[in-house]
Amino acid sequence: MSEAMTKREAACHCGQLRLAVSGDPLVVSICHCLACQRRTGSAFGMQATFRPDQVEVVGRFNDFARISDEADRREHLFHFCPDCESAAKRHESRGRSSSPVGVSRPGLRGPIAVTPLDPN
Repeated sequence: MSEAMTKREAACHCGQLRLAVSGDPLVVSICHCLACQRRTGSAFGMQATFRPDQVEVVGRFNDFARISDEADRREHLFHFCPDCESAAKRHESRGRSSSPVGVSRPGLRGPIAVTPLDPN
Protein backbone atom coordinates (compact mmCIF):
# COMPACT_ATOMS: atom_id res chain seq x y z
CA MET A 1 0.00 0.00 0.00
CA SER A 2 1.24 3.50 -0.71
CA GLU A 3 2.36 5.87 2.04
CA ALA A 4 -0.57 8.21 1.36
CA MET A 5 -3.31 5.71 2.19
CA THR A 6 -6.56 6.31 0.34
CA LYS A 7 -9.58 6.95 2.59
CA ARG A 8 -13.12 6.41 1.34
CA GLU A 9 -16.55 6.56 2.88
CA ALA A 10 -19.63 4.54 2.04
CA ALA A 11 -23.14 4.99 3.35
CA CYS A 12 -26.65 3.69 2.97
CA HIS A 13 -29.25 5.95 1.37
CA CYS A 14 -30.28 7.69 4.61
CA GLY A 15 -26.73 7.89 6.03
CA GLN A 16 -27.46 6.04 9.29
CA LEU A 17 -25.14 3.13 8.36
CA ARG A 18 -21.67 4.31 7.35
CA LEU A 19 -18.45 2.58 6.42
CA ALA A 20 -14.98 4.11 6.63
CA VAL A 21 -12.65 2.31 4.21
CA SER A 22 -8.88 2.73 4.07
CA GLY A 23 -6.57 1.67 1.28
CA ASP A 24 -7.26 0.22 -2.12
CA PRO A 25 -9.66 -2.65 -2.71
CA LEU A 26 -8.37 -6.17 -3.28
CA VAL A 27 -10.69 -6.37 -6.28
CA VAL A 28 -13.62 -4.53 -7.86
CA SER A 29 -16.15 -6.91 -9.34
CA ILE A 30 -19.57 -7.22 -10.85
CA CYS A 31 -22.02 -10.07 -10.55
CA HIS A 32 -24.99 -10.71 -12.78
CA CYS A 33 -26.62 -13.57 -10.87
CA LEU A 34 -30.37 -13.31 -10.36
CA ALA A 35 -29.93 -12.49 -6.65
CA CYS A 36 -27.68 -9.50 -7.42
CA GLN A 37 -30.11 -8.33 -10.10
CA ARG A 38 -32.95 -8.45 -7.55
CA ARG A 39 -30.85 -6.74 -4.87
CA THR A 40 -29.82 -3.84 -7.11
CA GLY A 41 -32.72 -3.57 -9.56
CA SER A 42 -30.12 -3.60 -12.34
CA ALA A 43 -28.52 -6.07 -14.73
CA PHE A 44 -25.71 -6.64 -12.20
CA GLY A 45 -24.37 -5.71 -8.78
CA MET A 46 -20.99 -4.00 -8.36
CA GLN A 47 -18.80 -4.14 -5.30
CA ALA A 48 -15.31 -3.31 -4.12
CA THR A 49 -13.78 -5.98 -1.87
CA PHE A 50 -11.52 -5.05 1.04
CA ARG A 51 -9.75 -6.88 3.87
CA PRO A 52 -11.78 -6.76 7.12
CA ASP A 53 -9.14 -4.57 8.81
CA GLN A 54 -9.68 -1.93 6.09
CA VAL A 55 -13.38 -1.43 6.92
CA GLU A 56 -14.87 0.28 9.98
CA VAL A 57 -18.65 0.08 10.42
CA VAL A 58 -20.61 2.83 12.18
CA GLY A 59 -24.35 2.47 12.75
CA ARG A 60 -26.98 -0.23 13.09
CA PHE A 61 -27.61 -2.97 10.56
CA ASN A 62 -29.72 -6.06 9.98
CA ASP A 63 -28.39 -9.25 8.38
CA PHE A 64 -29.72 -11.37 5.53
CA ALA A 65 -28.01 -14.66 4.63
CA ARG A 66 -28.29 -16.47 1.32
CA ILE A 67 -26.56 -19.39 -0.36
CA SER A 68 -24.47 -18.55 -3.43
CA ASP A 69 -25.64 -19.63 -6.87
CA GLU A 70 -22.05 -20.62 -7.62
CA ALA A 71 -20.86 -24.23 -7.53
CA ASP A 72 -19.24 -23.70 -4.09
CA ARG A 73 -22.68 -22.98 -2.53
CA ARG A 74 -21.12 -20.64 0.07
CA GLU A 75 -23.34 -18.68 2.41
CA HIS A 76 -23.07 -14.90 2.03
CA LEU A 77 -24.19 -12.47 4.70
CA PHE A 78 -25.57 -9.10 3.57
CA HIS A 79 -25.84 -6.12 5.92
CA PHE A 80 -28.72 -3.65 5.47
CA CYS A 81 -29.68 -0.39 7.09
CA PRO A 82 -32.81 -1.08 9.19
CA ASP A 83 -34.17 2.41 8.37
CA CYS A 84 -33.83 2.79 4.57
CA GLU A 85 -33.15 -0.93 3.83
CA SER A 86 -30.28 -0.29 1.42
CA ALA A 87 -27.46 -2.83 1.42
CA ALA A 88 -24.07 -1.58 2.53
CA LYS A 89 -21.77 -4.59 2.67
CA ARG A 90 -21.50 -8.36 2.46
CA HIS A 91 -19.09 -11.17 3.30
CA GLU A 92 -19.01 -14.93 3.50
CA SER A 93 -20.62 -16.24 6.66
CA ARG A 94 -17.84 -18.65 7.52
CA GLY A 95 -14.77 -16.94 8.92
CA ARG A 96 -16.69 -13.69 9.43
CA SER A 97 -13.79 -11.90 11.06
CA SER A 98 -11.29 -12.94 8.38
CA SER A 99 -13.31 -13.12 5.16
CA PRO A 100 -13.04 -10.21 2.70
CA VAL A 101 -15.72 -7.52 2.95
CA GLY A 102 -17.62 -6.55 -0.20
CA VAL A 103 -18.72 -2.91 -0.08
CA SER A 104 -21.63 -1.99 -2.31
CA ARG A 105 -20.16 0.22 -5.04
CA PRO A 106 -23.13 2.61 -5.25
CA GLY A 107 -22.60 3.48 -1.57
CA LEU A 108 -18.92 4.39 -1.96
CA ARG A 109 -18.11 8.07 -2.28
CA GLY A 110 -15.59 8.97 -4.96
CA PRO A 111 -13.96 7.06 -7.79
CA ILE A 112 -12.30 3.68 -7.63
CA ALA A 113 -9.79 2.87 -10.33
CA VAL A 114 -10.49 -0.47 -11.95
CA THR A 115 -7.50 -2.26 -13.42
CA PRO A 116 -8.47 -5.00 -15.88
CA LEU A 117 -7.12 -8.45 -15.13
CA ASP A 118 -4.51 -9.80 -17.51
CA PRO A 119 -6.13 -12.81 -19.24
CA ASN A 120 -2.73 -14.48 -19.73
